[in-house]
Amino acid sequence: MTALKGVYLSDVLDLAGLYARAFEPYSETLTLAQPEAVVDPEAITFALAWKPAPEAFAPYPNLRLVSSIAAGVDNILSCPSLPPNAQVMRLRDPDQAKEMAGFALWHIIGWHREMARYGDQQRAGIWQRNPYHPASDIRVAILGFGLMGETLAKSLLALDYQVIVYAKRPREVVPDNLTIVCEADGKLAAAGGADIVVNLLPATPETIGVLDAELMSVMAAGGLLINLGRGNHLVEDDLLAALDERHLSHAALDVTTEEPLPPAHPFWTHPAIALTPHIAAETPPGRLTRLVAREVERARCGKPPLGLVDRVQSY
Repeated sequence: MTALKGVYLSDVLDLAGLYARAFEPYSETLTLAQPEAVVDPEAITFALAWKPAPEAFAPYPNLRLVSSIAAGVDNILSCPSLPPNAQVMRLRDPDQAKEMAGFALWHIIGWHREMARYGDQQRAGIWQRNPYHPASDIRVAILGFGLMGETLAKSLLALDYQVIVYAKRPREVVPDNLTIVCEADGKLAAAGGADIVVNLLPATPETIGVLDAELMSVMAAGGLLINLGRGNHLVEDDLLAALDERHLSHAALDVTTEEPLPPAHPFWTHPAIALTPHIAAETPPGRLTRLVAREVERARCGKPPLGLVDRVQSY
């Protein structure tokens, strides 16, 4: 079986520079080229893409499969030249999901155990135990129950936190002690009374602005909001108001609407916001190329990719 011919498509990253060497062991399955090096565009049936230019897909009439380099695919689905019959797949990486869960746990446990307060006490020379609250007293709501949401939920349950999840669809198999809500207003139902809300929703038209004043208002007073989904999920002014009015005590943001934020943006200096530059979880080149090659091999054998995206649902 001959190797599939593919192309790197990105308007912001040098994908060949990042991944070409890591793809070398899989040359019998897939060969990739920069667009300017493609000799026969009609032979291209695969694309590795991230934020492609508007007309990036137009030269390749026989494109059948497009892979993102991450879990997000919104930048690909919104590309106007994406062929209507091309399959799109997200990167489905269990190790990345564990890293994402670990990042969320770091924020959750640090907030729950008041580690910042202990840091302040250390610097002030104060040896003092503060009131202790067991994990079983803390209610965590997770918005989104894909691979990352499920991985985080299981990790929290193992530590005895109360966990409630918002999922768009019911699940046949649910971990013990996990509550799942799927109704139309399930996001609010999950967040209602939650001490902590962790957003892991995909980017779809329905999820824009989901982290708004209404959702924050139903959280427990003094709660923590963690956004690991997309920047446009968050209504920034609503968060600032919730923090300044002290309804929320803290927010951890790994994604923002504009990345990087403008220098004068209030998130940079707000004392109740922990800001990180989209680093909650990453997939190194060796792991990415292995996962992509596996999916391409499935496609060559007539099997659907494990990370296949429903283009109607946008995830």
